[in-house]
Amino acid sequence: MNNFPLPHKFQKIAMVVFIVNLLIAIALISSSVFNGTTTARILQSLIVIIFYLSILCCLFSQEKVEDEYISSLRLRTISIVAFIGLAIIVFLNFYQSLLPTDKFEALKAWRKDHFWNGNYVLYMAVLYFVIFKFSTKLNNKEDEKHD
Repeated sequence: MNNFPLPHKFQKIAMVVFIVNLLIAIALISSSVFNGTTTARILQSLIVIIFYLSILCCLFSQEKVEDEYISSLRLRTISIVAFIGLAIIVFLNFYQSLLPTDKFEALKAWRKDHFWNGNYVLYMAVLYFVIFKFSTKLNNKEDEKHD
């Protein structure tokens, strides 16, 4: 049964879009284009949306060979990312409880900006993709050694 609706070619296209979007974002940030105007906010939102869409295309597209090993690797990777995500949240909650009031409020505002606006999901999706791709490449190299 195919759980991934997109063919493998979408993964390649999405990776190119992601890298180009990343380079554009770096160029715009370094040139101080994001200055708080309405146009800058729209451009920033558009860049984030393109990041999300490209990562989703990568995550929901098939590998060249989609077999039982790839399915188990996806499950293990999701477990690892879930553990890392929860560990970060637990650490921040514990660390936040030890801070004085003024620093507590600053960390609370930082968490609101980075965790609750969707960026945390983006971070976890990128982490999943990196771990999954690294694991598949590592497995392919091990298979080549055995052949």
